[in-house]
Amino acid sequence: MQCNTCGRELDNNARFCTTCGYRVTKEQQQATQQTTVTNVITINTGQNSTPSSRQIYINKSFDELKAAAKSQIRGNIAVLFIMILFWQVLTTTMQVPSVIEALATLEFISAPSEIWMTLGLFASIFSFIFPAVMEWGLIANSARVYSNEKATIATGFSGFKNMGAAIGTYIMMSLYLFLWALLFVIPAIVKAYSYACSMFIRFENPNWTANDCITKSREIMDGHKMRLFCYDMYFALLFFLSIFTLFIALIWLLPYYYQFRYNFYQSIKKNNTCNNEVNPI
Repeated sequence: MQCNTCGRELDNNARFCTTCGYRVTKEQQQATQQTTVTNVITINTGQNSTPSSRQIYINKSFDELKAAAKSQIRGNIAVLFIMILFWQVLTTTMQVPSVIEALATLEFISAPSEIWMTLGLFASIFSFIFPAVMEWGLIANSARVYSNEKATIATGFSGFKNMGAAIGTYIMMSLYLFLWALLFVIPAIVKAYSYACSMFIRFENPNWTANDCITKSREIMDGHKMRLFCYDMYFALLFFLSIFTLFIALIWLLPYYYQFRYNFYQSIKKNNTCNNEVNPI
């Protein structure tokens, strides 16, 4: 299949051109699928080989994932950035009472300790609520953008309608990572990447338990943890370089990063649809 704009040869399952960002239409994909049989695997039975009826989706390359994310956030950057900024400021604000409580305990601040202890308690509670609700809303908007829909402010607050699922998954992940961190930092980092897709999975399967989502994330991240880590290092460099733009580049960079993460999940999720039936080489 070729790009209608620049003529670049594309994968038959590509949604975007990695060169110009052209969005492949559904009609073009269907026409290609009708004329070309691709992505068929062979199951070795020991005597005969027969094609599987299930399709394997090939992992998207780094360039393809970036091009898709850039194309998808066009026209949505303002809404996505406002929601990210709002939740980040709100989550950071929740840490202030805890800091003040610590200072009051050390007698740097002369105030009734009961007040600061109460504020610290509420801050601790909200520190689990807001990040989980925030992430759910960001995923909801990423899903809309991925489906060629517009991101909305209301969608960014959709986590409040699913607080139980969002908070339960967030707390369970935090607990597991804390226990791994007791062993050493490196195991905790590895497990953080193993659990990277847990909230995405919970968003798509709200009736699953937190453990189910974490287990599934471990399965689909098998063989992809280092890959995602390297991608994150690339974005970490971009975040660092945003200093030279007085952080103005974050207006574009933050939505780009979150959308890229969602696209990465969709890529490896599709690649694992057949893992229960066959283990491709």
